[in-house]
Amino acid sequence: MASYQFKVGKAPSDDIGRGRVRVHYSRRDGAKRFTVFKISSGDQSFLASVLGHEDEDDKILLDIDQRADLGAVEGGSIDLTLTRVGFCGRVRWYLSVPDPAVHVPAWLAMWSVALGALGLILGAMSLAR
Repeated sequence: MASYQFKVGKAPSDDIGRGRVRVHYSRRDGAKRFTVFKISSGDQSFLASVLGHEDEDDKILLDIDQRADLGAVEGGSIDLTLTRVGFCGRVRWYLSVPDPAVHVPAWLAMWSVALGALGLILGAMSLAR
């Protein structure tokens, strides 16, 4: 977990609505691209896949929804805490990200695993009789 003061910038158009945030590599605790972080300011937080950028290292690029969630304004400054999430946090991000190219396959995978587990349980029950 790391806390930093960031200058708030506008996200590139490719990142809007995709649950992505751009943070300079030096502020990511060595995390690779697409690592999922919990980004929080006070009691407001959200999950995001973090990518890099080549601007100043104290700049964070957020889309309009993320800025609204944090109460940040473009061109302003904000204190943020970045925390890497574990497996459950990554699954939660995949299932809740607004981008349909991400959340639809994630939901299909979840249902496939659930139905597969149900099939195994029913199969084991039928063999036990």
